[in-house]
Amino acid sequence: MRRIITRIGLVVAILCAAHAARAQSAASIFSTQELYSNCMSADPSLVLVCEAYLIGVADVMAQNSVNLEILPIGYAQRLLFLIVAMCSPSYSGVQLRQIFINWAERNPAKWSQPQAAGAIASIAEVWPCR
Repeated sequence: MRRIITRIGLVVAILCAAHAARAQSAASIFSTQELYSNCMSADPSLVLVCEAYLIGVADVMAQNSVNLEILPIGYAQRLLFLIVAMCSPSYSGVQLRQIFINWAERNPAKWSQPQAAGAIASIAEVWPCR
């Protein structure tokens, strides 16, 4: 009987830990508004977080534009890459930050979206791939 109770307790503990981990990962998705707040912050470290995040998104989008040229992909896959691709020869964190700030201020209705959605939309608006 004691073994059964111990096993049940162990299963309950594992399920609680899994639920807490899932809730934490869902809560850790930052919104466009939070990214905007970091970009507008007077704290230089938060501005750096903003710029680093935007550079990472832009790097992935730039690689997607290269993939459009080098990968043998079909029409549907090409459309998917176009959605998250950007065509610019160069960019900086400062430049990306200002592009995002301008976009976010024009689109406050999208502030509740995940930060990736806002970052992608702002960059693609300036440097779309056609």
